[in-house]
Amino acid sequence: MLANGRQLDDLTGRPRAMNVSQLRNFDEYLGLLRDARDADGLYLAVVERTALFTDNTATTVELPGSFERIARSTDAARYQRREAAVPLWESHLLPGRLFNVNLRRSLKITD
Repeated sequence: MLANGRQLDDLTGRPRAMNVSQLRNFDEYLGLLRDARDADGLYLAVVERTALFTDNTATTVELPGSFERIARSTDAARYQRREAAVPLWESHLLPGRLFNVNLRRSLKITD
C-alpha cells in the first residue's frame, strides 16, 4: 500500500479524532499525538486485513472471541471491534513533500 500518513492512519484503524472522555490522563493525549504518522511524504506499507478490538485508545489485534464477548457485555460503547489493515512493515518515503494519493495493489503470496 502506498498512502500519505493520514490515509494510512485511517486504513489501519487509528482514530483521527478522539473524545476527551476516552483519554484517561495527559500522558495518553501526548502518546496519541506521538503515534500519529507524519502528514508529509508517502508511506509504503505491507498490510494484512484483520480485526481490531479497541478499548478507548488502546487497540488489540485479533482478541480472542471470549474476551471480546465479556468486554462488550460490560460496556458496548467503550469496547468496539472493527476490520482494518494492520501494517506488517512500513517506511516513510519523501519526507517534507506533500502528496494526496492512495494507491493499492494486491499481492498474492503462495507457498
